Amino acid sequence: VEKEYPAEKSVVLRYMNAIEFKGSEEDDLKYKGFLKDTSIREGARIFYLMDYKGVEIYVLDETSLMHSRTLKSIDACVSIAHCRLLGWNRVVLESGGNTGTAFTEYGQKAGIETFLFIPRDNLQLLNSKSFSSPKSHLIVVERAGEVKKAARLFSALNNIPHIPHIEWRYQASMLRGLFILEYMLSYKRFDLIAQTISAAFGPIGIYRILMKS
Repeated sequence: VEKEYPAEKSVVLRYMNAIEFKGSEEDDLKYKGFLKDTSIREGARIFYLMDYKGVEIYVLDETSLMHSRTLKSIDACVSIAHCRLLGWNRVVLESGGNTGTAFTEYGQKAGIETFLFIPRDNLQLLNSKSFSSPKSHLIVVERAGEVKKAARLFSALNNIPHIPHIEWRYQASMLRGLFILEYMLSYKRFDLIAQTISAAFGPIGIYRILMKS
């Protein structure tokens, strides 16, 4: 744990040295340097909410202390750092909104040109300021079911990498798992951890950490 970085500021920087991201020591150190440069704010906190029928309920807040106000800030920081290590300066991705916003903003900081494909119905959910950079391209697809296909076709035709990779997303959620583990060891052990079904890759990385502890 890098104690100089509080979890409220960045779980990425606090726990990055607890994970080996790359195969070689040289690449791993270089990658972690990119993580430091790419990080903006990826804070998290756990707080007591209430008792319900004798059960203490705590909440994992991964929104209010995040740069993009969603946990996708962690995904974006990890993935964009990978892109920098690979030398990619242009990337393609698709999103319903939150992922695209975070990746675009972190890409802007890293100087990476982004091509984001989203369904037209979700366009109103986005903040135009996040896409003000000339290196941020927002591409609207009429039918939601064709967004992923359009993004991958654009990526192939223009020879631009499509992101994020699944393993990168697992790594991002492992950082979240380390935050939960540190809290449990320091303050409060939990009997059950519940997440919504839309948590996607989150549980996999978190349980990777908890299973090792």
